[in-house]
Amino acid sequence: MGIGELIRELRTARGWSQGRLVSELNDAFGTSLTWDCLSRWENGKVKPSAFYLAHLSSLLDVPLAVLEGEVDRRTFLTDVAGAAIAPAVASDLLTVGFSARPNGGPSVDAWEDKLATYGTEYMSLGAADIQRLLACRDSRPPGRSHA
Repeated sequence: MGIGELIRELRTARGWSQGRLVSELNDAFGTSLTWDCLSRWENGKVKPSAFYLAHLSSLLDVPLAVLEGEVDRRTFLTDVAGAAIAPAVASDLLTVGFSARPNGGPSVDAWEDKLATYGTEYMSLGAADIQRLLACRDSRPPGRSHA
């Protein structure tokens, strides 16, 4: 994955337009980056200088080594996605579990077992498996692993 594609993915993951990223960089660091320059970075026509890579690292909350290509960028994005999914899933499981409890739902221990199982699965599986599990997660008893 090239630096331009990585910048685009990190920007869009935040829900930012190119204009917003340009504004954020210019406001935070006193730079004079233009939308056109950012577009050329993202399209792979020009690589950002070390100066801008350092600012992008700070603004997009990504290690500089990733932007400089010292770390496999695709692996980094996959790891970040996994780390972002797990807390949301845990929160969803806890909310559903504790709201079901007054109606005779599973015990706290059963929910903790279910959460531990899902947490392990979500941190170790690929995106397709995670989507499949999310689609059928309520049909599995607590603590049961997928087939």
